[in-house]
Amino acid sequence: METKLEYIVATAVYFNDKIKRKNQPKNIQIGIVYSAPTHCQCYFKFEEQFNNNSFIGKSGFITSENRFVFPEEALIIANQSNQLKEKTSCSFLTTDDLKVENLNDRQ
Repeated sequence: METKLEYIVATAVYFNDKIKRKNQPKNIQIGIVYSAPTHCQCYFKFEEQFNNNSFIGKSGFITSENRFVFPEEALIIANQSNQLKEKTSCSFLTTDDLKVENLNDRQ
């Protein structure tokens, strides 16, 4: 039986507003995660919904296993699942490092 590798499906930002919610990534019990094509759009979504920009978000990514991961772990996952445009000397993943065609088309 072949094991599927976890892969990056979207950019995301995590805001810890101390509120417990349902329907969040499985490793997030408190706070809210927004997903969008870019991290900037995640921030806009939060500000639009809550009319509030006082929370500091933490940028990351959503994986195929419905986990929110920080850019350092995301780089490892993207590398193992062949999602990088090219090898990078950075220690963290940025959206620009990803092959665009890999996002949202592997489900």
